[in-house]
Amino acid sequence: IGTIKSEIISLLRGAGEDVTDQDPFSFTRLGEGRGFSSLLWTVNFGNRAYAVKVTDTVSRVEEIAMMISLEDTRKADFARLFGEQHNRELEVYEWFKHRGAPHIPKFFAGRACDGKKPVC
Repeated sequence: IGTIKSEIISLLRGAGEDVTDQDPFSFTRLGEGRGFSSLLWTVNFGNRAYAVKVTDTVSRVEEIAMMISLEDTRKADFARLFGEQHNRELEVYEWFKHRGAPHIPKFFAGRACDGKKPVC
């Protein structure tokens, strides 16, 4: 969580938000305890809340594989597809950014998944 917290702080600061390492911090998966899970997390800094998408294909694939009883031999294929979906989302945000709608990706930042490794 430390690395993710640092990245979130950097992203929010870059968008003009006033957040620091000293602000009270909480990080909870959206939908946790409600029968579903999501890539979106609720992040709180002090009294401000944000929704953040965290793409961690390794833990996410393990979680989904357990839910649908996916065999080990199919996990790599699933992880690759998951990474490709993430990369397409990155392309959509880049498209918005360069089409005169800068408010849409204001808080957006991300890294493309490496095609060789199913980790973003």
